[in-house]
Amino acid sequence: MDWVGLVKMVVPIVLPFVNPKLAPVGPLVVQGITEAQQMKGASGPEKLAHATNLVTIGAATANAAAGKEVVDTNAVTNDASKAISVAVDITNMLHKSQTPESTDKK
Repeated sequence: MDWVGLVKMVVPIVLPFVNPKLAPVGPLVVQGITEAQQMKGASGPEKLAHATNLVTIGAATANAAAGKEVVDTNAVTNDASKAISVAVDITNMLHKSQTPESTDKK
């Protein structure tokens, strides 16, 4: 399985362990990680900042659309950063552990 495919599997598992309230922003976490992975030459912290920022913007947008705070953006930012780091670490571990034969089977 490719790296992004693994991210899509790992994120929904990781989010509830970091903070169950992150579930609604799960797709943004996946998108943020996917975009950050494509940032050629960016450092790990730069990629983390990009992915976290995308999630924070999504939470702020949800609040604006509702006309009130439905998501604590400070908590989302902090917890999303943790969840992104954990998800990327697990994804990297799983991706590296795949045998060449298993990566051919998609």
